[in-house]
Amino acid sequence: MKAILEFNLPEEQGEFQTAQDGWKYLRVLEKTLESLRDSIDDAEDQGGQEPFIDTLRTTMRLIVDKVEEYNLPVI
Repeated sequence: MKAILEFNLPEEQGEFQTAQDGWKYLRVLEKTLESLRDSIDDAEDQGGQEPFIDTLRTTMRLIVDKVEEYNLPVI
C-alpha cells in the first residue's frame, strides 16, 4: 500500500512542512510527557508538595486529552 501526498509548492509550503515534520511534533510530545512523568516521580520521591504534583498530573492529562481529541495514538 502506498500513500502519496501532493502539495502545490511554493503556495502550500507551510502545509508541506507540517506534513513532513509531523514525526518531530510527536517526538516533542513524547519527550514532554516523559519529562513530566520524571518530575512527578522526583517530587514524590522527595516528599514533594501535593499541589505541585497535581499541577504536573493535570498538565499531562490536558496533553493526553488533546491527543485523544484529535484521534492520535496515545503516547
